Amino acid sequence: MVGNAATCDVAALAPFRDPGLDILAGFGGAMKPRQPREAMPLMVWMALALMAIAAVAYLTGILLMEDILAFFSARK
Repeated sequence: MVGNAATCDVAALAPFRDPGLDILAGFGGAMKPRQPREAMPLMVWMALALMAIAAVAYLTGILLMEDILAFFSARK
């Protein structure tokens, strides 16, 4: 012992599980098997469809407003 250094009581420490960080990926079954890709849920398709409908409605509104403004400005 050097100076006032005390020895560590190993029995008082919390138990420690081996995290397995010394295992190389892909060897000995360390990596999980590849899973098939998950299909898109119905809510994702419904959200995309709703965005497409909103885009069409927005563009239709722009075209209608242009026609209405052109109609009223041509009457003068």
